[in-house]
Amino acid sequence: MAASNSQAIGWTVSYSVSDSELAGGLEAVLPGLLERARKQADTLVGAIGRLVDQVLNLGVPSLSSSGLQVFATVSVTCSLKPL
Repeated sequence: MAASNSQAIGWTVSYSVSDSELAGGLEAVLPGLLERARKQADTLVGAIGRLVDQVLNLGVPSLSSSGLQVFATVSVTCSLKPL
């Protein structure tokens, strides 16, 4: 029986984004987030026969991550057009 000589190597890499990278990421995704929020609001209020009027409030946008995925979140409050 021959002797076995095996070797292995392992490593870990982590990357933390800078504040400027976070700000750039938010700038890049914010227009799309607002468009999606408006479409969802139109769908929701359309179900009750109303129309969205204007944006009243924007929450502070945030980014979060899970593994290799990054999630952007913003809350939007809209008024309804008068009947």
